[in-house]
Amino acid sequence: MFPGRASSRPCGPPAPRTRGGGPPSWACPGAQRFGYLARERDLVAHIAEQLNAPRAELPEKIAGLLDRIKAVDREDARLKQQATTIRAAALVGGVIDVNGVQVVTATTADGGGPWLPPSATAFPVGAPGAVGIGTAAGVVVVALNKAAHGAGLNAASLVKQLLGGRGGGSPEPARGGRLAADRLADTLAELPRVIGGH
Repeated sequence: MFPGRASSRPCGPPAPRTRGGGPPSWACPGAQRFGYLARERDLVAHIAEQLNAPRAELPEKIAGLLDRIKAVDREDARLKQQATTIRAAALVGGVIDVNGVQVVTATTADGGGPWLPPSATAFPVGAPGAVGIGTAAGVVVVALNKAAHGAGLNAASLVKQLLGGRGGGSPEPARGGRLAADRLADTLAELPRVIGGH
């Protein structure tokens, strides 16, 4: 760098040590370097103020906050699983029998996807079961348990029959649609008939 000429490099932390092991060199001239340190100091002071802790205790304080966040995430997952079990039980309470296949349909205000597979396996052991869900987004989702799949049913095929050839997925869970809200109930009502035709 020529004397009196400002550096075009941005202010930042020191560059790594050289291959020969020499001391690190700063990526900005002295005045900019101190400006960078001042901003860093102010940031640490702001964090300490927000956490109501001395600077020396910040690492421990932040570690404690991260542990609490993880605990909240675990509790959230537990509550969601509990809600899944309750929803599954409610669905199975409205089951109808179609040629030995337990069929239930419902609509939901949320995405529905994460709790469909448990619902489809909540039928009596060994009983073929099928769940049809209409979501708030107008999507029809069909999930089968392994017994229903083993009996020759295919979720992707069922969805396509319900939606006139649209949709798809795997043999056990499948989806399709983007239907208008006023068409969901009628479409889901066709699921027992479609399953009965197999």
